[in-house]
Amino acid sequence: MLNSFKIDIDGALFDINERRMVKSIYFGGGTPSLSRPETIKQIIDYICSKSAVDKEAEITLECNPTSVELDKLKSFREAGLQSFDDSYLKFMGRDHNRELSLSSLTACDLGASQLSLYQLTLERGTPLFKQYFTNNVVPKLKLKSEEELSDFWDLTIETAERNDYLQYEISSFAKGGYVKNRSMHNSFYWNGTDYIGVGPGAHGRYTDPYSIRYRSFRVLEPNAWMSQCEQMQTGCKKTEKLSQLETNKELILFALRTIEGAVPELFFENSNGCKLEDFIDFNTLDHFVTHGYLEIIEEKDYKFGRGFKASKKGLKVIDFITKRILEACN
Repeated sequence: MLNSFKIDIDGALFDINERRMVKSIYFGGGTPSLSRPETIKQIIDYICSKSAVDKEAEITLECNPTSVELDKLKSFREAGLQSFDDSYLKFMGRDHNRELSLSSLTACDLGASQLSLYQLTLERGTPLFKQYFTNNVVPKLKLKSEEELSDFWDLTIETAERNDYLQYEISSFAKGGYVKNRSMHNSFYWNGTDYIGVGPGAHGRYTDPYSIRYRSFRVLEPNAWMSQCEQMQTGCKKTEKLSQLETNKELILFALRTIEGAVPELFFENSNGCKLEDFIDFNTLDHFVTHGYLEIIEEKDYKFGRGFKASKKGLKVIDFITKRILEACN
């Protein structure tokens, strides 16, 4: 598999057709912590040999508590836990329980600079979706009502703030609210920065030298992905060219998840020179502004007009707000 990763990395870098600074490396999907630390190191070393990697680059790796031995935690610094409820863990197909999750946290000593706290969603086409609706083996599990989800949202934010973790994105909280404590990698998604995805099922977004933006999809099944890497020198299943309208809508969609919202300069930079006020009719925002869901930002430093962001109240229903805003764009 290591050789396949090297091939796929080469293919992805060939697609963008230029050498760029790499500012974050994220190992996700499945359980990459099952790999030996040496394998992860070799992949990182290979990326460094092929690209310019920032000396302050953030490197993150997902892991499950039972797939990580205590000595591995010295090499793998970041642990993610999906639940402390044994029935939920069983339902999600996890092979660890509450006790192991807590022991993993203790081993990591929990000096987390940021937290990602989000609700589990049931996606059509996934084993979890099928299990829930056709063979619910855990009778106590029930989908929460909108009111319960709202209460959980409020409690999550209150608990995080009480422990000095301040919200900077819908599901993300930074220690002390400091920018340096935010997840750099996830922030790149929300800001519309390019990223390449390699490995089974990976997705990517990148802009070519002609300022055309693409999204890429890697082959999902690991064996099929490895086979294609060996035969075709790439694990990419397909790429899709994004229209300017699609690009602009995507930038708004992600920006409104953050406390900064849609910033004119960032939008201009990542939309190939489009101005935010030319794309968004600010008159369509009046209703949400009047009722306290959105705020208009007029900063002296903004060279490209006004911006807008969701209020604390607005973040709670941002999917609905974003849908209405984007429906008015053309």
